[in-house]
Amino acid sequence: MITTLLATVATGFLSTSIKVDGEGYLRFALEGRIVYSKTANLVSRDGRLSDSSGATVMPLFMLPEGANSVQVGEDGTISIQVGQSKRDIGRLTLAMFSASESLATQGAYLVARSRPKLEYPGEKGAGKLVQSNTQSANQPIVSKPITSNRQPTTANNTPILTIPEKVVLTTTRMTLDQFVQGEIPENLKSRMKLADFGTSPKGGFSTKITRSRIETKLLMVGIEPKDARFQIPEVVEVCAPSQTIDAKTIIAAALKAVSEKSGSPVELKVEGTVEPYQAPTGLVEFKTDSIIERGNQILATIAIFVDGKRINSKQVIFSGELAPIVIKSGDLVKVEMRASGISVEVTGRAKKAGRVGESIEVEIMLGEPAVKTSHLALIKGPGKVEVKL
Repeated sequence: MITTLLATVATGFLSTSIKVDGEGYLRFALEGRIVYSKTANLVSRDGRLSDSSGATVMPLFMLPEGANSVQVGEDGTISIQVGQSKRDIGRLTLAMFSASESLATQGAYLVARSRPKLEYPGEKGAGKLVQSNTQSANQPIVSKPITSNRQPTTANNTPILTIPEKVVLTTTRMTLDQFVQGEIPENLKSRMKLADFGTSPKGGFSTKITRSRIETKLLMVGIEPKDARFQIPEVVEVCAPSQTIDAKTIIAAALKAVSEKSGSPVELKVEGTVEPYQAPTGLVEFKTDSIIERGNQILATIAIFVDGKRINSKQVIFSGELAPIVIKSGDLVKVEMRASGISVEVTGRAKKAGRVGESIEVEIMLGEPAVKTSHLALIKGPGKVEVKL
């Protein structure tokens, strides 16, 4: 049952309200997807910086034990106070959408169809952050209406605890207390933390835990039916916050890699089906692993990076032709040698085939007696290359 009440927040609770003044949206992870908002009431939830409506702030910020205040700068810098010591723990980023993007409402948040650009507050057109209504651990909130997920009970006051079919975690370990929806009685929470199910899955992956395994763990930590009644599905899927990289984005990245590495394509078509990829949340970048020509096929393998860390790779197979090869291995070529505004044309021999715009190695005979030298040359056209000294 969900009720509205006036609550006195316990010591150690952190609360501060922030809003975006200008362009951009704050980012949060909620039930496996990224959601957005112009405002947030930041609180400490299980050691994570979260919004009071339930979503976890992205990127993830873990608050150390004993932190009694949080400050957010105009530029998104997060600072915490622990005792007499103050330190920065990271910086928020804002989601920037194109003017044509229409965000839809999902509960207390907004959702989008496309991936935004990420910018720091106050940079490249992004708005600044404004902070207000800061509450520290020594300043309890006493009269603010909040929403509480207080658990229902049986006739003899035994709490009924519900575990959903899907649980999204941002912690490194899976413990039973994180599986339960809503508030857990204090006399059970510490024992449920001891029910450890191992390392949490990484973004884009999930693990399944059976009801029988959960029930066994309950007995192992000393929780009996008289202590609480658990509503558990047959299988609980546990996953980390993730984002979907759609097939169109993957294909575009592969096509760009082909164009950059192998010259301008004449006409390429995708062979087979390219599946979308579930990746951890964060800034996605692509880098070229390899471009391989096999008959009339081109195999483009691109690496996927999230926040600078390599996550996986995807291969896209194209059919079609690339720009024609204008120099073959062993061909005699005209080599224009350039240095300090002076150019000299000599004859050399190509050691590799290539297209216009590609770089190949050429051998040149210079001097008396002749000395063979090798140079990296840029292909300018059929039988013609350029070497800059």
